Amino acid sequence: MSLSTKKLDCLILDFMEEAQANEKKFNSLALELFKYQYLHNRPFQKYCLQLGRIPCKISHWKEIPFVPTTVFKEEILCCFPFRKAQKVFHTSGTTLQKKGRHYLENLRFYEKSLLIHFKNSFCIHEKRWPLLILTPTPQEMPHSSLCHMMGVLEKEIGIKGKTYYFLKKGKLLSEFLQKKLESFSSSDQPVIILGTAFSFVHFLDHCVEKKWKFKLPSGSRVMETGGTKGKSRELAKKELYEMIHQILDIPLTHIVNEYGMTEMGSQFYDNTLQNFIQKRKRKIYKNIPPWVRTRVLNPSTLEEQPKGKIGLLQHYDLANRSSVMGLLTEDMGVKMGDGFEILGRAPRAEPRGCSLVMQNYLT
Repeated sequence: MSLSTKKLDCLILDFMEEAQANEKKFNSLALELFKYQYLHNRPFQKYCLQLGRIPCKISHWKEIPFVPTTVFKEEILCCFPFRKAQKVFHTSGTTLQKKGRHYLENLRFYEKSLLIHFKNSFCIHEKRWPLLILTPTPQEMPHSSLCHMMGVLEKEIGIKGKTYYFLKKGKLLSEFLQKKLESFSSSDQPVIILGTAFSFVHFLDHCVEKKWKFKLPSGSRVMETGGTKGKSRELAKKELYEMIHQILDIPLTHIVNEYGMTEMGSQFYDNTLQNFIQKRKRKIYKNIPPWVRTRVLNPSTLEEQPKGKIGLLQHYDLANRSSVMGLLTEDMGVKMGDGFEILGRAPRAEPRGCSLVMQNYLT
């Protein structure tokens, strides 16, 4: 017998709140969520029937069918009447006529997942921070999951009156950002700067041209998301982070890469800052939230790869209650420690990501 929607929601949200790795509880919730999505998501149900994978025949989360993220461009994958969505996020990509849409019945799962894992990854809890954001506002780009993310962080983590956006109407406000950085450099209040790799490259190149340099207060942090390939000047991650360090005077230990996707309710962050704060000598890799399971699959067979072998990243995310929890990405990666590292896009995969959105926005 299936749980009621209300009961299932409460159990998933409580599990997120606990933020503890519990394989037995994850498996139980994943199986319940599979029952729910099988019953309420008709295209997904049809797909499961074709595979011969139905709830009464499986007992482990690894047996739950997953769908390629590209399917979001072909089908409406949701467990409710899509016109009743509280929020619709549009995927990035170069095929503008085939933009995918992720329909969210409510924002509780997305926002709880975001806040818990962001605070843990950036080692911030009760304290509020000034936020310097290199994206448009959520109002300007209402269908961008990244811009919505920034709005949530502004509300829940930012200091009122000290959150600033520096991308407006397709223009990076470099002089405005320079003045704010100068202001914080002469104070003792650390800041968090958040933006896409492309936006950072755009601003840092401007700093080099203008000979701008800053000395931000100790404890300041950077969240960078997306790659730099595409219309921007290509820049290796190591070189980008060195520029951030040299120009903003933020230690490399305080620069954290974020990886996420529109089709998924949860994000992943490098363990860089956690390693430093906890004085742990570990390789840098993406932390996996306790309510997510990530596998690396052989691109040809879709069998799970041994640790250390490169393959396609595949995620099961309990925060995806409104759509499908199992997603097969076009991103290549490798398992490391209790997390993974992303190594780029699969051959012939369509370019996508937050930096690509910002490139299209700024050009």
